[in-house]
Amino acid sequence: MELAGKKVLVTGASSGLGKAFAASLVEKGAHVWGTSRSPGAHDWEEGVTPVSLDLSYVEEIDSQWDSAGLDAIGFDVLVNNAGAGVFGEFEEVGFADWERQVELMLLSPMKLAHLALSQLRASGEGVLANVSSLAVEYPIPFMAGYNAAKGGLTAFSESLALELDPPPPAMKHSLKPPLPRPSIETK
Repeated sequence: MELAGKKVLVTGASSGLGKAFAASLVEKGAHVWGTSRSPGAHDWEEGVTPVSLDLSYVEEIDSQWDSAGLDAIGFDVLVNNAGAGVFGEFEEVGFADWERQVELMLLSPMKLAHLALSQLRASGEGVLANVSSLAVEYPIPFMAGYNAAKGGLTAFSESLALELDPPPPAMKHSLKPPLPRPSIETK
């Protein structure tokens, strides 16, 4: 896909892999919107339009999507990348922390895909890229929620690839970048 002139939404674009994805897409000529819970608190790459979108609570995404005007942009590409770290022994960490991580890293990308699929289809060559992890094949101890969310995201991606006709190009498989581990914001 030629990216010059394409409209791309990258979640979690204020740091780590998301920031690198956004910068790379801008270099290739894409118009990039990058999401963050608090876009004013970050230095953004030139060419990235910051968008306030808190994916922590899936039930609030619809109203944020609409109020940010994302429903009218006509995205060609959605990169579901946002995440946050919860670390510790499963039984020692409060279940609400695991639940929040799975909501952020599995249910929110599913919700965004649901909102964006009509735009991606309308573009004629839309791409839905769900950023997964090698932790799906090689689970990381003390990161049960992360492992579960990424496993679920991979299964979701593969399910969409089977049910959408034709599937968006990136939906053939979720992305599992073999890159150095970025710093993960913990909250």
